This record gives sequence, C-alpha cells and structure tokens, in this order.
Amino acid sequence: MASTHHLLPVRRCVHPPRKSSSCIHFSPLEHRMAGGLAQIWREWEIQILVLLSFTLQVFLLAFARIRRRKGSALLRILLWLAYLMSDSTAIYTLGHLSLRTRSSGSSEKHYLMAFWAPFLLLHLGGPDTITAYALEDNQLWLRHLLTLAVQVLGAAYVLYQLYVPSTGGSLVMAASVLMFVTGLIKYGERTWALKCANIDSIRKSIDIGVCDPDSDGRRRPYDGRGRRELDAEEVLLGAHYTFNVCKSLFADSLTTSVPEHDAMNQGVELNGGKYMYELIEMQLSLMYDILYTKAAVIHTWYGWCIRVVSPTATLTAFLLFQLDNNGSSDAYRVDAIVTYVLLLGALVVETTSLFRAIGSSWTCAFLHGRRWDLLYGALVRIRRRFKAANSRRWLYSVGQYSLLGFCTRDTTEWRSRITKRVGLGDWWNKLHYSSTTEVSQSARDLVLGAIPRRELGDMRNARGRWILQKVGLYDEISWSVDDADFDQSILIWHVATDVYLCCREPPPPEAEDDQSAHDLLAETVRELSNYMMFLYVVRPEMLPGPVRGSRYNNNCHGLVTLWQQRSPELEGRDDYGARTPREHLARLLLREYGDDSDDHGSGTSSSSRRHADASSIQIEDNNPHGLAYIDGAGLAGMLLSDEWGVPDVLQMIAEVWIEMLCYAARHCSEVAHSKQLSNGGELVTAIGLLVEYTARSNFHRDGLAAANGTAPAGTSMADGDASTRAAEISTTDADADRRAAEISTADGDANADASTRAAEISTADADASTRTPKLSVDPDVC
Repeated sequence: MASTHHLLPVRRCVHPPRKSSSCIHFSPLEHRMAGGLAQIWREWEIQILVLLSFTLQVFLLAFARIRRRKGSALLRILLWLAYLMSDSTAIYTLGHLSLRTRSSGSSEKHYLMAFWAPFLLLHLGGPDTITAYALEDNQLWLRHLLTLAVQVLGAAYVLYQLYVPSTGGSLVMAASVLMFVTGLIKYGERTWALKCANIDSIRKSIDIGVCDPDSDGRRRPYDGRGRRELDAEEVLLGAHYTFNVCKSLFADSLTTSVPEHDAMNQGVELNGGKYMYELIEMQLSLMYDILYTKAAVIHTWYGWCIRVVSPTATLTAFLLFQLDNNGSSDAYRVDAIVTYVLLLGALVVETTSLFRAIGSSWTCAFLHGRRWDLLYGALVRIRRRFKAANSRRWLYSVGQYSLLGFCTRDTTEWRSRITKRVGLGDWWNKLHYSSTTEVSQSARDLVLGAIPRRELGDMRNARGRWILQKVGLYDEISWSVDDADFDQSILIWHVATDVYLCCREPPPPEAEDDQSAHDLLAETVRELSNYMMFLYVVRPEMLPGPVRGSRYNNNCHGLVTLWQQRSPELEGRDDYGARTPREHLARLLLREYGDDSDDHGSGTSSSSRRHADASSIQIEDNNPHGLAYIDGAGLAGMLLSDEWGVPDVLQMIAEVWIEMLCYAARHCSEVAHSKQLSNGGELVTAIGLLVEYTARSNFHRDGLAAANGTAPAGTSMADGDASTRAAEISTTDADADRRAAEISTADGDANADASTRAAEISTADADASTRTPKLSVDPDVC
C-alpha cells in the first residue's frame, strides 16, 4: 500500500480548492525535473553566467560587422539582444560573485571564482568590433565612466575577500592581478572610444594642419604610380588620405586641403567618375569605424600598446594558472575547466583583435604615410589575396516603396489583419510592403553625370527647378516643386512618375533600336522614385523639414477608397489580367484626374490651367484630405501630352528626382546621417558627400576634375566661396520675392480676368466634387 500510494500523482489545488477543475496535477517526474533544474541553478549559477558572458563576447566579435550593410533582420535582432545582454550579464554576475564570496569565505569550492572577476571586467571592455549600438551610446560615455569605477571596485572587492585571507597559491593571485589590470585597461579603452566618437570630439580631432598650404611634404596616396586603373586597395588608401574631409562634413564644417584635392582629382583622372562613388563608399565605412567601433583608439600609440599588452598578459596568466593548478575536489575540477575556457577564450579573442588591427586598412595607411614601403607592400599583398578592401563597399542596395502598390494590396490578408488588431499595423506595412533592390549601374551613372553639370547652389537647393527651367516648364509646374512643401513634392512626383511609366506609349517601330536604353532609363527612374518614397515612409528622419504622416495617411485613404469603389468595374474587362493592380490604379488616376479626354495624348491644357490656377489652394497645409495624388495625376497628364515640346520627358523626370535627392542629402542633419550608418547607411548620405566633393573639386560636365584647378588651402564650408554663397542667398531672396509677388498679384489677376477665372474655378470645383471619392471608408483601412 505504501508503494502504491507513492506512485499516485501529487495533487495540488489552486484557489478555490472546492472546484476540481481548478486543480493542477503534477507527476513525480515533473516534480523531479523542476527540483533538478532549481538545484542545478543554485549550484552552478555563477559558472553558467560567466560562460554566458564569454559567449556573448564571442558572438559580438564574430557578427558585429554585419551592421555595415543591410543584413538579415533576424541576425540584427540577435546582435541587438547580445549587445544589451553583454553588459547586463557581466555586471549582474560580478555583483552576484561579490555576494557569494562574502557569504562563503575563501573555501576551495569558491577559490577560483575570484579569478573570474577580472574576466568580467575584460568582457565589459567589449570586443574591438563594437562599442556603441546607437549613436546615443556615445553621448553616454560619462555614464560608462561611472559604471567603470563601480565595477572596478566590485572586482577589487572580490579579490580582496578571497585572496587576503588566502588559502591558495601565490601564482593564481599574480595571474588575477594581471587579468585585473588588463580588464581595467580594456574597459577604460572602451569608455575612451565612446568619448572619441562624439561629434564634438570628431570636430576637435580634425587635423587643421593638413590645410596648411606649406604642407607639400605630405605624401600623396598615388605618388609615383603610372596610368593604371586603381584597384580597391588603392581607392581605400585614397579614402584614408582624404578622410579628414569626410569627418569635417559630419562635423558640419567642411575643410579641404591641397593634398586632399589633388588626391581626388588624380583618382578621378585614373578611374573616371566612378572613383568618387567608390571613394565615398569607403569613407563612409571608415566613418562607421570611428562612430561605432574602437578604431579611433586602436590606431594610436596607446591603442597599439594595449593590443600588445593584453594578449601577452593573458598568456602569462594562463601559464601561471597552469603551474598552480593543483586542486583535487570535484568542485575545483569543474571550476578549473571554466577557468581554462575563460583563459583560452580571452587569449584567442585578444590575439584575433591584434591580428585584425595589424591587417587593417588603417595600418596600411599608417605604413604608407611613414614611407615604410616594404611593410606596406607586404601587407597590401596579403589583403589583396583575401580581397579585404571589398568589405568596405557597402552601398549595394536601396529601399523601395510604391504608394500605388501599397494602396492596391489585399487588405483581407491574414497577417495584415492580425498585426492591425494587435496595434502593429503600421510596423507591418512598412516592413512587408517595402523592399530593397540592388543599386543599378545606370542609376550610379545617371547621378554621377547629372550632378557635375549644376552649380553648387543648384545642387543644394534646386529641388527640380534647374532642369525645369532648362526645358522651359518651370513656370507651368513650379507649383509641384518650389511652391509646395518638400514632402508634398515627393508625393506629387512619385504618383506622377508611376502614372507616367504605366501609361506612356511604347516607342514607334523605327525607334526600336533605342528601346532597351529607354526601358533601362524607365527602370532607373522608377528606382529613384520608389527610393525617395521609401525615405518618406520608412526613413522620414533622413528627409529635411517636417515629414507629415497625416499627409501620407490622407493620400492613402483617398487612393484606397478610389480603388475599392472602382476596381469591381475593372475586373470584368478583358485586359484586367494583363496588368497589375498598380497599373490599373495608375490608369484610373489618369482617366479621373489627368485628362478631360479619353486619349491622353491630346487636350490636357485644361488640366494644366486648372492646376496652375488652383495650385495655391491645393498645396496648403489645411487641405484635410491631402490631394497629392490628384496633383500627381494631373502632372502626369501634362507630361504625357505632346504640347510642351520636351525632347525627353523621362530624362527630365530622372533629373528632377536627382535634384530632390541632392536637396534631401544637403538639408538632412549630420546626426541623421551618422545614425543611419549603423543600419547599413543610405544612398542619400553618399549623394550628400558627392555634392560637396563635386563642388569643391571643380568637376567638369564629363565628370573629370579640372587638370589645372586647385582647391584653396583650408577652405571651410562655414566660409565657402563668397560668390557661391552670395548667389545662393540672392537666389533664395529672389524666390521669396517671386512667390510674394505671385501672392500679391493674385487678387489683381482675379479682378482683371474675373469672369474667365470664376468660370474656370467653378468648373474645377465641379470636376473635383464629381471626381474626388468621398472619404467615407473606415479610417483604419490603411
């Protein structure tokens, strides 16, 4: 009976005990498992936590470099968790260790635990590949300094508790002191690296001396070489030599020098216009090193001392422990295994960091600058064998987002419905309906060819004005660029681009030879348009000025409503399956708002007049529904007509987008550019550097630098070219006067042509009331 009773399941009741349905039954196996896990944790919690701390350090060392590119979202989440857990785990373990040693004394069981405390300081120092996960971490370097002081005192307390009334050997005590000093130095190095990555510290670190016109003795990166095209390692060397310019741009104080200017010009002469794009890619990668790794500290005299001392001290501690390893108990043997893992792991990590520092491009630039050509040549040959410089090229992809594609999505899809119910609808829409595409060579060539044709003021502030003035359309459609907010302009031109590309006529048969080039340009235009829309929706911090989410939502509501109301009648047409829903919506917009006739090739003058007269009303911020898609469809109708005589409308649209990219790049804050480097960077950051470099290096239309042009020594963006700045100011004032004049003369025009304008406005109002769908749809539909 006793044995039978023992085999019965244990029954524990949860309140209220009267109801058998609320009783939870635990079998003896479940009891033993729960008790066993608790017992394991009580006995081995310190060992588990110490090994976990070490594992997190290895993970960070191995995978932190993925942040240079737009990598896997899952791997980035794991990296973020590892970064947050690494410090917390080490701090918690060190505190728990101090309590354990105080309560247990200096018994043999816990004798080696004191030796683990310095390793936790070493873990808090972190790997060389990551110091900050976000830019704000650099601003908190004083907090890390305070944490450093507290944790160093905690580790010293642990050593004091066990080694002052010592029962162990003096060799382990010596090894503990060695690792304690090493951990202190490494943790201090990380704190100092965080301070050096501040924007203020970067501004102070800019070498103003290189701007001295007498610095002709400074070595150039491409001195003494022939006319052979530069490879990746040589471009990277040039990026190091001109890195001072990149740092000054991020510090909002552009500073150039004669050697830097000459290096850029020589690189362009050897590699053509693509050299600037390659150079900027690598400079931004170096800037990531400064902001988010220990590069600012590693490649200094004291940084190299730490790289050499740390593995040497770890190896010495390992040998001392090996000589003193004479424990006999089972607990001692387990702790000895943990200690060996920590010692050998630290030795591997520190040795790996040393060899990475030796083989880095920073070391190559140092050796080349000191004219140690033998060492430089040997190191570069090794790097070329492993194609190390290619890892610096990270601008391979750009984000894409189509407004019309999003508004024609299946709103009944189960994942969208679930995320909407749990309040994650916006997050899911951004994640699921945005994508990435490889930066096409045609897009790079288009940008590199278009930017040098413009003056500095036009590159910075045109927003489409320069190309529209050149083709003679600025007076007709200035309402879509200068007279509208920038976020409104992006919406208008994005819709207009999509409608134009979906509704344009194919080229005539005699022009079939140019069809491939025309299609390639069309894909490039779509790529630029979708990228700017991606910045609007997913990366609004990368755009200047207020980016209103309500304006985007209003346009989404209107487009979704229009599609829901009109798509059923389209499904019965024979050609419905031949086009995508996005193309059907584009044609629907053109038919509703872009033209008064069925044939879009004729008769859009009324539409253009309506937009010209009503633009001042449509672009106002108090528009409750945001009529950007209506303006965009009207603009597309104008561009599809032949009455304007523009020889290549597609090329004009492409250059409008390039000017908008340049405007966004110039007027986005340096902090936003710096933050985005930790997420793989953005093309708009590279465009911003390209604009400034092009202006300062005096490029010609062919993309090559002037052979005889020289940059003035010590040119600062704060001062700049007086004539250029004066031109920009005068242009801005002229634009303001022009806009004020347009507003002030509006009433006069109305009085002068009252009857005609009243008829047109009433007609436009009637058309708008007839064609604009009523926004009675569920406000959560988007």
